Amino acid sequence: MNQMQKGLILYADLYKGVFPGPAIHAVNLEDDNPAYMPYAYLLAGYHKLVDRKILHCPSQIKYEPYEVGYAIGWSWGCYAMYNPLHGWAWSGGPNSLYHKQKPVRGDYAFKVNDDPFFSLGRMKQPSSTYILADSAEIHSPGNNRRGIAVFQFSPQHNLGESAAVWLAHGGKANLSFADGHVGSWGNNELRQEEFTQIASESLNALGWEPWN
Repeated sequence: MNQMQKGLILYADLYKGVFPGPAIHAVNLEDDNPAYMPYAYLLAGYHKLVDRKILHCPSQIKYEPYEVGYAIGWSWGCYAMYNPLHGWAWSGGPNSLYHKQKPVRGDYAFKVNDDPFFSLGRMKQPSSTYILADSAEIHSPGNNRRGIAVFQFSPQHNLGESAAVWLAHGGKANLSFADGHVGSWGNNELRQEEFTQIASESLNALGWEPWN
């Protein structure tokens, strides 16, 4: 995760302090796993030469391959990206956590062709602005999609794929921050940050709003 976050910062250094968020439109459709969509701009034309394991937590490779529709991949948790401008809170609308945090953390997210981008220059507190997190899809125990990797997360909203921040490491989730460091937050820390989309290590919902 640390390497991925530093890669985002290096990308921003080349593009006037801006890096893409979890793109859902300008994606590499040749990839066989939708969990890799936000990284298409980093993998570029070399996507088939890059080891996909860099996008996943190495200690959480414990699920079997899955096939859902056109997607064939591995159902291990990956590093999902924060999406502050998803459809249920367009432009960080007045009811969103992003909007609430603007006075403290800045208005650093914007959209291009419906995809979110981040501006490091607009961030007031890069050290507390989360970007990547351990995340997975949560469903009922009998659902074959439970535990598959997701490419984006929201602290408080379901993004149509039941994504939750995953307490995958002994009751804590790793999160990267815009200044380049990685920290670990447990349920209490996430609650203090007003997260409600949280899953335990066993992928049970600790806080989840189905269609919030």
